[in-house]
Amino acid sequence: MKCVRVSKDSAPAQVAGAIAGILREDGEVLVQAMGAAAVNQMAKATAVARRFMRDEGSDLSLQPRLETSDDLTRVIFEVKKIG
Repeated sequence: MKCVRVSKDSAPAQVAGAIAGILREDGEVLVQAMGAAAVNQMAKATAVARRFMRDEGSDLSLQPRLETSDDLTRVIFEVKKIG
């Protein structure tokens, strides 16, 4: 599964385009971020990607999870295309 990494400096619209493009091609993508600002950008990008997909007649599902290693915690959204 392809992975999109989001930072606090990521532009939500650009990340959303990447998410939607991967969903169109593969049907699923992991989106991950570390830090509050990056998670905020990830949430916005996922919402915009959903709008892109709905405009095309499909939708997406999202399953969030946390991964912790070496005292670092990553937030990961497993995103799948529906329809």
